[in-house]
Amino acid sequence: MAHPNYIKMHIRTVPELLRDCAETMYQRVKNTLEDEKLEQTQMVAMTGCGYSYAAACNGAEFIEKIAGIPARALYAVDASRHQSLDVLPKGEQTLFIGVSGSGVVARVAEGLMRFQTKGAYAVAFSGDMQSKCARAAQVTVDISTPTVNIERGLPLRGYAATLLAFCGVAWRIAILQGRKSEAERLAFYEDLVVSADELQKTLPEIEHQVSDFARKVYQTASVYELVGSGTGFTSAWLGRQELVGQAGVFGVECSAEDWLHSTFFAARPETIPTVLISPPNSPARSRLEEVEGYMAYLRRPLCVIGQSISEAASVINLPYTDNELLNPFLELAPVSLLAGEICELTGEEYSRGFRERWDFSKGGAATENSEIVILN
Repeated sequence: MAHPNYIKMHIRTVPELLRDCAETMYQRVKNTLEDEKLEQTQMVAMTGCGYSYAAACNGAEFIEKIAGIPARALYAVDASRHQSLDVLPKGEQTLFIGVSGSGVVARVAEGLMRFQTKGAYAVAFSGDMQSKCARAAQVTVDISTPTVNIERGLPLRGYAATLLAFCGVAWRIAILQGRKSEAERLAFYEDLVVSADELQKTLPEIEHQVSDFARKVYQTASVYELVGSGTGFTSAWLGRQELVGQAGVFGVECSAEDWLHSTFFAARPETIPTVLISPPNSPARSRLEEVEGYMAYLRRPLCVIGQSISEAASVINLPYTDNELLNPFLELAPVSLLAGEICELTGEEYSRGFRERWDFSKGGAATENSEIVILN
């Protein structure tokens, strides 16, 4: 029995969210974080789990390319247990951001507390200002969004809001450190709003293109693979997260370069639906075309998000601009919609992990109820 396509419902609200919340999120960052601390920041480290980690990966790109300082996204367990803190810039020259929409994730709280032991400026992004992660941080940026009238809540709106918050941090550091002007920031945000408008206009066609591809492949798929480079790889990571976590089907993500060193060897390629994220504005454009050619030669069922060179590929057209940093705001739509279509076609209920033998994770218990250990 098919279930309502909640992912589609949520994605349809994202363009409006981007339009309405882009400047709001910047102002929240501006009003929450201390200018003096941002002025002296020499490096940003960030962490999160699941959707929050994917947002952090894009956040690192935003900070390096807008603010011009080193940034690194860490898996939460690396931030809290493995990362050497001795190599970080001293004291509050390091900004550490822990992302948890719910604010309950133990490893994120642990990372916030651990980085503070070395004097880092510890900031939480959360939708709950009284949560475990908020209490573990020095300050918390509110990433909550206006509620929508959809029966099933999903993390997609929170993911989009977190991207906006990271943009806010990147631009705030860039302006305070004299690398960018307020006029440049406003131009970027104007482009973001235009992109949101264009995404809204093209969503019906995107939904149709995703649905066509999903119907072609879902009955014979052994595994789904999503491939990309740069911010496109993070979008691939997000898509895999949703296929597994929401649709309950197995998926993998792979760097476009590493694909030719590893997963392209997988047997029975005709049973591996492959999504290649290949935007026309990518610095890796020539390599993405080469990779697509090999995918077509292997006769993998192929879907290209962006610009394709293969006649047999399904193509999903996004309103890309010249600015690669806007790509994540667009690419979240098709990779999410694919998981929604698979759920709809297979009759799978959303959030596979909360039922049957996976019920130990209900309410996030598996990530919330974990011992906090602070290592030096």
